[in-house]
Amino acid sequence: MTSMAESLDPCHSLAVVDELLDPTPDIHRLFCYYNALYFKSRLESRVMVEWSSSRMTSCGGTCALLPGGGIMIRLSKPLLCLRPTSDLKDVLLHEMIHAYMMVHNIRDNDPGGHGDVFKQWMRDINMSRVPDMYRPLPGYHITVYHTMFNEVEYYRRHHWQCGRCGDVVKRSVNRRPQPADCRWYARRRGHGDMDCNDMGCRWHMHVKFCGGEYVKIQEPERAHGGSKASKKDKTKGNMLRIDTLLARKNEQNTEIVVDLTEDDDATVVDLTCE
Repeated sequence: MTSMAESLDPCHSLAVVDELLDPTPDIHRLFCYYNALYFKSRLESRVMVEWSSSRMTSCGGTCALLPGGGIMIRLSKPLLCLRPTSDLKDVLLHEMIHAYMMVHNIRDNDPGGHGDVFKQWMRDINMSRVPDMYRPLPGYHITVYHTMFNEVEYYRRHHWQCGRCGDVVKRSVNRRPQPADCRWYARRRGHGDMDCNDMGCRWHMHVKFCGGEYVKIQEPERAHGGSKASKKDKTKGNMLRIDTLLARKNEQNTEIVVDLTEDDDATVVDLTCE
């Protein structure tokens, strides 16, 4: 129930209007507003924000350092279009914390970038009572790890299974498990499929302890006759699947989300998605 104080608060009323009338807010406008309110206007000179391509389906957002010193925040359009506006705001603020730490070269005590410094900043924004015209009704719920499991699973339609150990890899893109799945692959280019000795590397752990070959066992349905579906058919099918997913989400009343994964299987930090 809305309290008397909330009903008289103009920022609270604006937040209601924002949720109802602007389900897909201008991310550049939000960025500028949050930059001034929570980050002392210190991000505009180096940080940019944009929507991702349709391929970014395993994480809510990324924050990456670009050649030349610029910083790019990308928000997942495929995932966040299925979530409430409040989740988009949480993801954006999460990535802006990373960007601020990059701009000021702040080192955290966690290799993934979610150590004590990050968490304190996250808590400060979550608990802030400064007037904020875009604050969601339940407040901000910036977190370290996401719970967008249904949305991520929705896009994972290419499945491979190891014929020896039965391990199943699900992906949103048609790419079989391969050495490039190793997070160290780009840095070790030219050294072949050398074992990275990372216990968290799914590819090399499978090579070391199983060595079996992956075979594709499932892929998205195509139009009758084996030809590719028309754009109209794809749009209709996608809308039906999205409606089903949203209905399931409402039934389960899933938590607020936020953060990212490097690939389709590991929960890590702000690295490049598939």
